[in-house]
Amino acid sequence: MTIRSRTALMAATAAVTAAAMAMPAQATRAGWYVGLQGGLNEAEDASTITSNNPGASANPQVFDAEYDTGNLFGTTLGYLFANGWRPEVSFTLRNNDFESTDIIGGGNTAANGEVENTSLLANLWYNTRAGETVQPYFGLGFGANKVSLENFSNNPGGNYSADDTVFAGQAGAGLQVALGARANLDLGYRYLMSEDPELSNSNTRYDTEYSAHSLLLGFNYVFSPAAPLDADGDGVANKFDKCPRTPSAASVGADGCPLDSDGDGVADYQDNCPNTAPGAQVNAKGCALDGDGDGVSDTADLCPNTPKGVTVNANGCPADGDKDGVPDGVDQCPNTLPGVPVEANGCAKDSDGDGVPDVADQCPNTAQGAAVMTNGCGEKQALVLEDVNFEFNSAKLTPNARTILNDTAALLNDNAGFRVEIGGHTDSVGPASYNQSLSQQRARSVADYLTSKGVASSRLEAVGYGEKQPIESNMLKEGRAQNRRVEMKVIR
Repeated sequence: MTIRSRTALMAATAAVTAAAMAMPAQATRAGWYVGLQGGLNEAEDASTITSNNPGASANPQVFDAEYDTGNLFGTTLGYLFANGWRPEVSFTLRNNDFESTDIIGGGNTAANGEVENTSLLANLWYNTRAGETVQPYFGLGFGANKVSLENFSNNPGGNYSADDTVFAGQAGAGLQVALGARANLDLGYRYLMSEDPELSNSNTRYDTEYSAHSLLLGFNYVFSPAAPLDADGDGVANKFDKCPRTPSAASVGADGCPLDSDGDGVADYQDNCPNTAPGAQVNAKGCALDGDGDGVSDTADLCPNTPKGVTVNANGCPADGDKDGVPDGVDQCPNTLPGVPVEANGCAKDSDGDGVPDVADQCPNTAQGAAVMTNGCGEKQALVLEDVNFEFNSAKLTPNARTILNDTAALLNDNAGFRVEIGGHTDSVGPASYNQSLSQQRARSVADYLTSKGVASSRLEAVGYGEKQPIESNMLKEGRAQNRRVEMKVIR
């Protein structure tokens, strides 16, 4: 093949390829196709022997056949599969002129002629990028090659023609460029190699070799019914596809558009949250918007402005495990008992700041900084011992009073650093002297009972006040009942 012919064919190939690459993306449908091919063929120079005796090499002439660049013409019939495999039958005609001035064995000073090769081959090609506009391919073929010698001159027996059919094989590669749904351009290279032919007649025997390189330009047309053109490979033909550039990973509906199962406007293949509730506003990933970032979508969030980091419940509102009105995230006392008033930090309220919560503080107005017992009572604060009663006109404690005083003894034993006064009080019924004596006896009875429960007697002072310190009017029955009482006062 001459440098000029090679350059011309390569330039044409490059121009066609560039034009095809600039075309919109498309792919030829699968199916049966027929094709035409043309190109340039360069046979490899071969050592040749001629003889005027077909049965023996008598008076041989030996020369190197030097082939000129020839032509190639062919037709093809094949089937293009969607997966890229392409079985094909090709019928190809190659012709080359040859000559030689280097003849050994005498005779004329030059030899020339023409060799034609007619091949019928079964090929199997593989298109590596099936479904795309430009598809590189490669493959092999095997079959028969008829080698014909025409118009050979300067042989011992005179000018003659002969032919022989031999086994042949080829290898090839190239590019198939889609020109539309049914047409392809084929830019290819072939290397043909055949068995050595024996070209003889009754007078002359001609032994040679034949192999050739070919560059070809072909065109094939898909003519059989097949699947309609589907540029994006989603299974929906282009003419029905409303979304013709769907990514390969997307599942599509009958219209060729990506499915959106939860109807949030984000296709399933892009949706990180495929089960979004109907009507929810979503982000680009298909997940419900959550403006305050608390993990509850805006559509379900009853508290849409929760501060960052606050634990929330299913409604998006700050979680409050102890239901004290202070969110768990800021609640320093997360296990407050139900109904207990709390401060802003979630701990039980302590109005007088004595360290005893109001709910347990029996003396809620303690002076700032005063030492108190665990019931919240400090120095000079008195506490009525409710329901500490006595039998009628007696200092004998009732059974219920003893039960109540058991708790009082436990309180005093837990606060060993405090001394208390047990004060007895009566109403104004009866002589004042009698009431004074009765109140003293009752105070002593309480002190003695507390001593029996482990409270050191040195910590107890029993005082009777009689009817001198009423807290209600003695004119009424209810008032007199309240005036009959026992008080415990811290005297530390």
